Amino acid sequence: MANKLNKEFYNTVLAQAFSPCGTLLITGDAYGTLSVFNLSKVVNPVGNITKEELVPRNRIVVKADYQVNSLLSTPKHLLVGGYGEIYAYLWNNIKGSNRNVQATWSIEIPSGQNSFNKAEVNAMLFNKNTGTFYAGCGDNKVYCFNLETRKCLKVLSGHSDYIHAICKTGDNNLISCGEDGLVNIWDLRTNKVTDKLEPHLNGKVARNELGKWLGAVDCNEDYIVCGGGPRLTLYHYRFLTNSTIFPIDDQGIHVAEIYDDKVLAGGKSKLFYQASFNGDIITEIPTSAVTTYSVVKHEEPFRIMCIAGSSPKIDVSLNFMYKDQQLSLHASSFKTAIITEHAKPIEIVEKKQVKLKANQVRVQVSYCSLNSVDSHKFKQGGGELPFVPGYELSGEVSEVGREVGADQISVGEKVVGLSLENFGGLAEECVLDIDDVFRIPTEVTTKDAAVIAYGHSLALYTFSKLSKLKENEPVVITAGPAGLGLAAVDVAANIYKTQVIGVVDTEERGELVRERGAFTTVHFSPKLVKEILKKTENKGANVVYDAAGEPMMEHIGGCAAVGGKTFYASPFFHKTIPAPVPHTFSTIVSLKALRAQNRHLYKTVVNDTLELANESLIAAHISAEFSLEKINDALQFIEDRKCTGKVLIKVDE
Repeated sequence: MANKLNKEFYNTVLAQAFSPCGTLLITGDAYGTLSVFNLSKVVNPVGNITKEELVPRNRIVVKADYQVNSLLSTPKHLLVGGYGEIYAYLWNNIKGSNRNVQATWSIEIPSGQNSFNKAEVNAMLFNKNTGTFYAGCGDNKVYCFNLETRKCLKVLSGHSDYIHAICKTGDNNLISCGEDGLVNIWDLRTNKVTDKLEPHLNGKVARNELGKWLGAVDCNEDYIVCGGGPRLTLYHYRFLTNSTIFPIDDQGIHVAEIYDDKVLAGGKSKLFYQASFNGDIITEIPTSAVTTYSVVKHEEPFRIMCIAGSSPKIDVSLNFMYKDQQLSLHASSFKTAIITEHAKPIEIVEKKQVKLKANQVRVQVSYCSLNSVDSHKFKQGGGELPFVPGYELSGEVSEVGREVGADQISVGEKVVGLSLENFGGLAEECVLDIDDVFRIPTEVTTKDAAVIAYGHSLALYTFSKLSKLKENEPVVITAGPAGLGLAAVDVAANIYKTQVIGVVDTEERGELVRERGAFTTVHFSPKLVKEILKKTENKGANVVYDAAGEPMMEHIGGCAAVGGKTFYASPFFHKTIPAPVPHTFSTIVSLKALRAQNRHLYKTVVNDTLELANESLIAAHISAEFSLEKINDALQFIEDRKCTGKVLIKVDE
């Protein structure tokens, strides 16, 4: 099971190709599998696309222990490049209903003196005018084969390290680039290098910390574009002088292509770029993969671009401007944290996907807050087991139910979700009701959104709808280790400009609360009420906000003024609250309860909170970040009361 999970969750797509008719997409992955996708229903769906239409209709295992490095589509065959061999599959067989598709022939790459080191086939291209194809390989050579006879016609030797990419213009020129940092321009009539580029020797282009390797090259009659360790750069073909150095944020380029009067590029970056020749960024498409290794596109029979890399997800763009859909090599299961027994370590297991209901949204989770309620359920229970914790999450929409309109949310949008009823956020994906999914504004990061959505929204609701705060009036807020109180301090001090008196348990937390805008802080002690009354001229505060729970909640109500209100913001733990002191009022505040009572107001409050963050009026505070696999360490971090704010789990590593 572990091996199967690794292959499903940690797969990499290194190559893609379209069928000659354009309706099939073939991907080749790190485990030697070809996945066949039917694109017709993705591009022209009848109603909403089902999950079954986003997964392969067939899979072909090329060979055991064989990594698919490159794919090439020819009129009759799909060529598959891996290690030491190129396999050919008939398109008629791939399109047919036969599940056991076999290669019709293969070509062995000459191994030279060392027969044990088989050269990987990293790039291939087809010349339909001559019926030949070229293969750039890991033995530093480019081979030319006749497609019909499968005989090697020529070998181009001019690199000192393995070749990553090849391209050509016309029948007489070919360009190759590789690990040695060279761009070689070949004359195929003489099989000689006529010119070359060495981008790493240009101080403005070089990135010495990344190396001199070149991962991608493309050309047209006027320009050459290339990148890798050196920055993505456009060169004049005729003069071999650099025209444009592109200002993109990457840690290495693996894809570069000239398309019309634009450049498409990707690599080790969470964005895929489209830029003009003068360097202006036209679009930035968020990618599922941390590193993009392959991009294919065509205009007929429909317009489509598919972006793939270090992920089992393939991003689909129909207008080359933003993500429209997401294909998946394996859609049946995903990783999730799960509590199977209280006070026992949380496990990471495989869970099967559930079918969406009409009004639901599937979110591919990037981040999820680990809250005190998760720790509480871990230790003491409540509800049925097994249980998937996590209710405050952010990520990207991967699927929507049939009744979810485009005006509500679309596939590919960055969102924050609040799963207050069913939890389930500490997983690679989470299914939520459409009313619990909120667009993330442009100036708010996905990471910050997962921290702001609950605590800040609850405070904003309390202070805007249940009380009438006045500028400079005293407000008492308790701040425990979970970040709920810190969010309330942020809202009260920076939105309403009140004089916040923070109640804390440690000086470290007190310092942080003051940094967030608190006027002063008081340490929790038996003398708490007396100290608060002293700071409020013996009147108390009209608004007291308890975000710490026990043991502070037993005393904090005594800080309320006559006619004042005490709000208890920890409803997951407490079904009852202390009786109010005479002539004051007290209540529990809960977004979960608000959602049940007034769905419209609940949505408005969360959207308003995100907009305040977008305007930089409030801010997230992250105490620590852990991977999903380290969730038990994160829980211990909370239990040891080391956190000063929210603890965040990065799910999509």
